[in-house]
Amino acid sequence: LLEDPAILKTLQHRNMLQLNDSAEYYFARLDRIGKMDYTPDEQDILRSRVATTGIIEFKFVMKGGAANTHFRMIDVGGQRSERRKWIHCFEDVTSITFVASLAGYDQVCVEDGKTNRMQESLALWEQIVNYPIFRNASQIGRAH
Repeated sequence: LLEDPAILKTLQHRNMLQLNDSAEYYFARLDRIGKMDYTPDEQDILRSRVATTGIIEFKFVMKGGAANTHFRMIDVGGQRSERRKWIHCFEDVTSITFVASLAGYDQVCVEDGKTNRMQESLALWEQIVNYPIFRNASQIGRAH
């Protein structure tokens, strides 16, 4: 499949087509992935992506010495239409981790087809860290 000129041209223009960052990886492994007894390996799982829609909450406990630390992590969808749902989740927040994809440097947002994704992420981070309810929260920015 990766020898097909149309596929190669598509991959060259992936930034204009909203093509998943891992498309080339999966195209190169279609023979293995297409088998009836396929089981994803670690790389298949790490390279997969499912867009978060809505709000997903994870609770977990980190055991340590005499005391356990309880965490509540909230994953919110990053699309513009999802953002209005966020604010009610953030009472008593002690830390914010913001993850932005570096792959967006040459891509545009799905919502308008013209705004650079990385610039949109940076603007969103700036907006979030300046909300008054986060004044006392530690802030961690991460790009991947």
